[in-house]
Amino acid sequence: MLDPQRWAVFFGGTFDPPHLGHSAAIRELRRVTGLPVVVVPTGAPTYRPSPRASAIARAEMVELAVGRLDDPLVTVCRLEVDQPRPTYTVDTVEWLRSQESDLGLVLAVGSDVASGLPGWKSVVQLLGQVRLLI
Repeated sequence: MLDPQRWAVFFGGTFDPPHLGHSAAIRELRRVTGLPVVVVPTGAPTYRPSPRASAIARAEMVELAVGRLDDPLVTVCRLEVDQPRPTYTVDTVEWLRSQESDLGLVLAVGSDVASGLPGWKSVVQLLGQVRLLI
């Protein structure tokens, strides 16, 4: 079992818009892993068409949805939204780990996303820094 004081689940996405399926996934991640969950809305996705809602609007909607979960161990990281350029999961993981050097991350992705992992930026480096949960 992973220590919940030293590990967290990274759950990212476009969230355009966030919906009950996202909330259910976050609750299930908390239940199954027992770990804190860091929800990371994508700023400018490089792998799909631009979202309908702006990055700021999507982040605000995610914050509202996470607030409704009423779980202090589920937080939102706006790093990608606040960047003026496209960001990549590998960069966000490196930044999160730079904030807490002993933090371990579990990258949670859906099976639909997992099939595209080979095309992600620096995927070998990324997978060397996280545990993958599909």
